[in-house]
Amino acid sequence: MQRLVLVFLMGVGVLAASSAVGLAIGGGGVDFEARPWLIPAVTHSAMAAVALALMALIGRGQWSQFGFTVPVGRVWGPAMWGGLGIGVVSTLVLSLFTDEEVSGTERFTFWQIVLFVWIWASACEELLVRGLLQGLLGSLGQVGFRVGTYRITLPVLFGAVFFGLMHLGLLSLGMSGAAVAVVALFAAILGGLAGTLRERSGSVIAAMVAHTSANAGGTVIGFWLA
Repeated sequence: MQRLVLVFLMGVGVLAASSAVGLAIGGGGVDFEARPWLIPAVTHSAMAAVALALMALIGRGQWSQFGFTVPVGRVWGPAMWGGLGIGVVSTLVLSLFTDEEVSGTERFTFWQIVLFVWIWASACEELLVRGLLQGLLGSLGQVGFRVGTYRITLPVLFGAVFFGLMHLGLLSLGMSGAAVAVVALFAAILGGLAGTLRERSGSVIAAMVAHTSANAGGTVIGFWLA
C-alpha cells in the first residue's frame, strides 16, 4: 500500500509540475488564445521531460523497466482496433450528454489535432502512466484478479484508475459532471487496455499505439457527428 501511495503522489507531482510550466509560460506573455495548440505542446512536453528525468534517476539506466523495449507478441491488432473501438464508443456515448469539444480542440486545424492530440499528447501521457508509474509497480504484477478469462494485475488497474482520474481536470474547462464522468470512465477502460498491452508486450510503445488509435477514433467519429 505504501508503494501505491508513493507512486500515486509521484504521478500527481508530475501533473502539477507540467501544469505549473504551462502557467509560467502563459504568464510570461505567450498567447495561448492565439495559438491554442501550444497548450498541449508545452504541458505535455513538460510532463514527458519530468517523467523521463525520474526514470533516469530511479532506474539508473535500466530503461527496459519502464517499457523502452521492442514489443513482443501479437499486440498491434489489439492496440489499433481496441483503441479505435474505445475512442468511437466513448465519443458516441459522450454525444448523449454534450456537444462540446472534450479536449478544447475546436480551434485546432486537423493537422494540429493529429500532431498534438493524437500523437504527442498520447505519447507523453503514456510515458507518465504506463512508462513511469506502471514501471515502478512492476514487482506487484503477481497481485490481481480475473474477469472471465482475463487477468487484471494491480499495476494495470492502478494505471487505469490514475488515467481516469487525470481526466477529472476537464471540470475546470466547464464541462458538465456527467460528461466528465463518461470521459473518465472510458479513459480508465482505455488505460486498462493500454496497461495490459504494456504488461504483455513489455513495451510502452504498444500502449502509445492504443492511445493514439483511441484519440483518432474519437476525433473521426466526432467530425461525423458534427
